[in-house]
Amino acid sequence: MQGDNRRRSAFTAKEITANVPRGKLTDEAPWGILRFGDYKMSNAVEVNDSDFEVQIEQHKGLAVVDFWATWCAPCRMVGPVLDQLAIEYEGKAKVAKVDVDVNIKTMTKFNVRSIPAILFFKDGKLVDQVIGFMGKPALAEKFRQHAAA
Repeated sequence: MQGDNRRRSAFTAKEITANVPRGKLTDEAPWGILRFGDYKMSNAVEVNDSDFEVQIEQHKGLAVVDFWATWCAPCRMVGPVLDQLAIEYEGKAKVAKVDVDVNIKTMTKFNVRSIPAILFFKDGKLVDQVIGFMGKPALAEKFRQHAAA
């Protein structure tokens, strides 16, 4: 049969978690981050129009904001990269995500016209931006550049 020879492109949650000891598996940490035992999937935070100023513009240090949408394929490609960098730069950079379909005020304020748009803020001031998909090595270099400055 034709269906038997196809490669699967997705795995079920049961297959993904099969090798994680039962005591280590949790659906959600207290702060809302998906975890598999001791493996944190992301520490990026969701930011919206009502808390953007407090979360980003009043943040001391580096804040990286991903403007994205669920229907945007390049956004879904860059999302896991940012999640990895959020973990690697924990304590050095705050990574936030803004859904442009819901947070039009913030998107308009920063003139975001194409997504994904990744904006870099240093002590609340916009210092750099990347439009479109960028792989991990290039994004990591941007993080290094702005975290060191």
